[in-house]
Amino acid sequence: MSETTLSWSDFEKVDMRIGTIIDAQVFEEVSKPAYKLWIDFGAIGTKKTSAQITQLYEVSELIGKQVVAVINFPPKQIANFMSECLLIGGLGDGKEVILIQPDRKVCNGTKIS
Repeated sequence: MSETTLSWSDFEKVDMRIGTIIDAQVFEEVSKPAYKLWIDFGAIGTKKTSAQITQLYEVSELIGKQVVAVINFPPKQIANFMSECLLIGGLGDGKEVILIQPDRKVCNGTKIS
């Protein structure tokens, strides 16, 4: 059972969208292995984020992958990079992050509801 119960209006405030990763680079300036990602959210535009997903994903396989992200958090400075969204993933048995993604291609910017 969840530790916190959200109201429906709380949930409606979280803006989760589908986007496509259009660029990925190794984030060399951070202490824990991570990537810098640029994600196309269609009419919303491109947002960038960093993600500690290096255990299961290579830069080359991330480009073109559709992902789910929260796009309405305030920007967060991470080293010399401004993160503008948060990728959604789950923790595997070894505590590696497994990205959540649609099982079919959808339009970038599609709202998760």
